Amino acid sequence: MKKKALAMALGAMMAAGAASQANAASQVDFTGYYRAYYVVESNLDHQSGDAAFTDSFFAHRLNLEIAFTPTDEISVHWRLRAPNLARWGAGSLNPVTHFLYGRIKQDWGTVYVGRVTDVLNRYGLASLGYGRSTDPVFTATGPFESNSPVDAIRYVNTWDNGFGLLAQYAKVSTGVADNTVASWSSDHDLDGFRVEPRYEWDGGGAALGLVYERNATFGRTSAANGGDDKRNAWYLNPAFSQSFGDFGLHFEGLVGWASTEVKGLQADGTTYPDRDEEGYGFYLDGTYNYGPGNVALAGWWASGTGLGGNSWYEDENGVEWWTEQKSKSLVDFGTNFYPLVVAFGDSRGWQRSGGYSDLNVKNYSGNANAVTVANNAFTNFVLGPGGLDRYFGDDEGVARISQDRVGGYTIAHRTAQSTPAGAGASWYDNEVWDSLNSGTSNHWALALTGNHSFTDEIALHWAVAYLGLNKPNYRITNSFSLGNDLDNLSSDINTYTYAEQDKDLGWEIDLGLEFRLLDNLRLTTTFGYLFSGDAYRTLRGYNVGAENSAGENLRAVRAVWEDPKDAYGWYNVLQFSF
Repeated sequence: MKKKALAMALGAMMAAGAASQANAASQVDFTGYYRAYYVVESNLDHQSGDAAFTDSFFAHRLNLEIAFTPTDEISVHWRLRAPNLARWGAGSLNPVTHFLYGRIKQDWGTVYVGRVTDVLNRYGLASLGYGRSTDPVFTATGPFESNSPVDAIRYVNTWDNGFGLLAQYAKVSTGVADNTVASWSSDHDLDGFRVEPRYEWDGGGAALGLVYERNATFGRTSAANGGDDKRNAWYLNPAFSQSFGDFGLHFEGLVGWASTEVKGLQADGTTYPDRDEEGYGFYLDGTYNYGPGNVALAGWWASGTGLGGNSWYEDENGVEWWTEQKSKSLVDFGTNFYPLVVAFGDSRGWQRSGGYSDLNVKNYSGNANAVTVANNAFTNFVLGPGGLDRYFGDDEGVARISQDRVGGYTIAHRTAQSTPAGAGASWYDNEVWDSLNSGTSNHWALALTGNHSFTDEIALHWAVAYLGLNKPNYRITNSFSLGNDLDNLSSDINTYTYAEQDKDLGWEIDLGLEFRLLDNLRLTTTFGYLFSGDAYRTLRGYNVGAENSAGENLRAVRAVWEDPKDAYGWYNVLQFSF
C-alpha cells in the first residue's frame, strides 16, 4: 500500500511538473542522490576478550529532494527517503519523509514553516558560514547541533550593514498523559525558543544564541510522587570566526542552566526541592589553508558530573542529599558532530540496524559512541559482566565490589544510605541520551586533521586525536584490611581503599580517500582505528554466591581486570548524484 502511494505521489509530481511549464513562473525541481554503503565495524562496544564483536554489511539510501516553486516568493520543500537507510537483506524499504516545509521570502526576511531541514537546524559557527565537510562519513563542524529536522517556525534575515537575526520556535515533542500516571495533565510538551543575533565583517563574524527550553515530557511516565515533572533550561551559545589570510580561528561555546520541578509532597507534607543542573562546553580550532589542502588543530571539552565522595548533607526539609549530586552534564555535543570515524562513528545510528549489543547504554541500538559507552562503564564493564558481590583486589586484601557511581548509588559497605527521593539516576548519568542529549558530556579531546587534493578527482582526509574523560564514572572497593569483625564488612574497624575508573579513552587515527570516478559519481573509502584506553577495562570473574564464600576462600574466586580490545571501522560509500 505504501509503495502504491509512493508511485501515485511521484506520478502526481511529474504531472505537476509538466503542467507547470504552462506557467513560466512555476517549476518543480528534483535533486538528490543514491548511496550504496559497505561497512566493517569491530568492537564499537569496546569490550575485552571474546566479547569483542565484528560486523560487516551492505546498506543503501535513496535521498530525493523536491522543491515546488510557484513564484519567486513562495516555495515548498520535501525530502523523501526510500529507503531511509537499510541494510541489504534486511530493513524497511518504505519511504520516509525527512523534512517538509514552506518558505516565504520577502525583503524583510525569510520565514520557514513546518518540519524544516536539518541543514537549517544549525547555529553558531554554521550561521557564520563555517560549513560542513563534504565527506559523507565524518565531519568536524556543528559541535552542539542535531542532525535531525525539527518542527518549527523560523525567521532569518541578513541586512546590508552586516547584522543578521535568527528567531525560532520549535515543537520538539508533544503528548498527553496516559493511564500509567496518576495525575493527568495535557501539558507534556517540549518546546524550544531561540533568538540568535549575529554580526559579520570582512573575514569574520560573531553570533550569540539565546535559548530557552521547557520540557514537561517527564510527566508522561514518571511517578506521581517524587518523580520528575517539568524542567526549565536556559542556554547561551556564543560563536566567533575570523580569518587571517591563509589562517583561521573558530570558536563555539555552550553554557546551560536548568531547574527541574519534582512531583508531589514529601512525607512531612512539604514539596520536594527543585533539582538544579548546569553544563559547559566549547569547540575551538585553528586552520591553515595551503592551496590544495588545509590543516586544522581542534580541541573540544564538555563538563561532567563527578562521583561526590562519601559525604551527605540534610537540606532545610530534612532530606539527605549527595553532596556532589548537582548534575553538571546538561551540555554535551550534538548528534551532528562527527569529528572522528570510530569514537563518534555510531552517533549516526544506521550502522546498528536493530542493534546487536547487550550493553546497557540508554537506547544503545543505534545511539551510542565511544564516549557514551565510557560514561556508562560501571554498568557495561563492572556490573554487567558478573553482577555484584564479587571479590577482587590487591594481594594485601580483597573486597566485595561497591556500587558507587554517578547516578546516586552508594558505597556497598554504607548500605544505610540511599538515593534521595526525586534524584533519578538518569538525570545525573553522564551518558544520558534523549531528544536533547547525545551522551557525550564529561570528556575532552585534541585532534589534528587535514584534507589534501592530489588532483581534481582524488582527495585525502586524515585525523589523529586523543580523547579522555573529565571525571571518572564509578568508584569501586579495591582492597581493605580486616579488623576483628570479619563477618561485618561495614564495621568501622575495617580499612578500605578504592579504585576509580581510568580516564583514558584512547588514541584514534583516521584515513580517508575520495575518488570522483565520473561526473555525479563519487567513491569514498575511510578507515579509522581507536587504540582503546583503560576507561573500558572490564572486571570479570565469579559471583561469590556460586562458590564457597567463606572468608578463607575469597581469593579463590577473586575477579580480575581485562584490558579492552581496540576498535576500528571501515566505511565505503558509492554515491550517484542527480
